[in-house]
Amino acid sequence: MTEIISLRDYIDRRLEDIKERMSENRKGDAESIKVALDATKFQLQETKEAINERLKLLNEFRGQSEDNADRYALRELVDAKIDAIGVRLNRIEQLLSNMQGRAIALAGFGALIGGTAVASLFKFLGI
Repeated sequence: MTEIISLRDYIDRRLEDIKERMSENRKGDAESIKVALDATKFQLQETKEAINERLKLLNEFRGQSEDNADRYALRELVDAKIDAIGVRLNRIEQLLSNMQGRAIALAGFGALIGGTAVASLFKFLGI
């Protein structure tokens, strides 16, 4: 047979059921939060290790860069040397132009003397 219960008993039972479900949900939520927190801690630890490794490699790179810096010439020194070479090159070009001008003048003078000598020879030979 069916049991007849009062409305108050019915509501009290329903409230108890709701409290039990909420309690179970809270336990499940607490477990979910714990799992998420553990996963976050693990990821954070891995991230810290990765950052530490990168920083270690960066420090090694800096050390190598400082070691190599002594092997390279300063930009100011290289620029000064290039400027000095440019000045010398300009002087050489001027000397070359001067020598070419003299060679042309000597060739012209030689042609004039040679022409005069040939003309004198023809005159002497009567040709």
